[in-house]
Amino acid sequence: MLSWFNRLPFLASGRPAARKKVFLITAMRNEAPYILEFVAHYQLLGFDALYFATNDSTDDTLFILRSLEAAGCLRVFEHTDSNKPQRHGNRLCLKKIREEHTDFFALNADADEFLVLYKHDDIVDYANSLSAFDVVVVNWKFFGSDGHLTRPKGLVVENYLHHGDAAHQGSRGVKSMAQFPGRVLRVGVHYPLFDDVEAAKACYSDGVAFPAETAGVRPGETGVEPHYDGASIHHYGLKSWDEFLIRRARGRGAGPSHPERHTDAYFSKYDRADVYCPDLKLRAPALRARMRELFAAAKLADRFDETYFGI
Repeated sequence: MLSWFNRLPFLASGRPAARKKVFLITAMRNEAPYILEFVAHYQLLGFDALYFATNDSTDDTLFILRSLEAAGCLRVFEHTDSNKPQRHGNRLCLKKIREEHTDFFALNADADEFLVLYKHDDIVDYANSLSAFDVVVVNWKFFGSDGHLTRPKGLVVENYLHHGDAAHQGSRGVKSMAQFPGRVLRVGVHYPLFDDVEAAKACYSDGVAFPAETAGVRPGETGVEPHYDGASIHHYGLKSWDEFLIRRARGRGAGPSHPERHTDAYFSKYDRADVYCPDLKLRAPALRARMRELFAAAKLADRFDETYFGI
């Protein structure tokens, strides 16, 4: 059976063989209500395939992912590593991609991170325009709660429209898109590991050189100035207060050995509304239409109402 991606209009004409494919890698746990929006968003960007790793979910995450996989929409890999589940899941996805492909780009993004392109309509065009680099670093725009105490109706991209300004620490966090083969040994949560960091070439989303020796970059590193001309990652790291409490109870993807991050102080620090940004809200009609296609293809109506996903 043809995969769901091969049936999508934006792939109907094919792509030149010389152009590298682009894959999404994500590790998630207990994200059931947000999965359709996340998948639809990255499908619409033109990713060639989506690879999901998941562990120990106690909600309907695994059921939804398996239903989407059965419809040919994505790939799912289960694991039971609870020590460093996010890292383990990301590497599991990369391993599977490398077993099937040699030349490709891979973007690592979490379930609350939405890539936005500003000068390209298609991720393959964008990635291949920066093929001179081993890794493309994309800055966060960290969105606050917009005053919501409980999860509002509708889509995440419609309900959270304000983020911190460029000087805020949340704008210095990054995610990265790595090119294979090349200098990258493996992907990291924020930044990859290189075989020779001095020889590696990295750039910001706009093609401006990024110091590759900033290996192991973490959100808030002082040297990671935000560059938004090419792309950004909309990071919905808080959402409403009630949703934030659920996230706190879920625990960190880094594992139990890391200190708890999602404290009241963390919420207060990142709950900013400096900049109004409706970029993705404007794309909500197309996103909702794709979500309905996914909902039907995965036969989710047998178990859920559309409103569960915000449709």
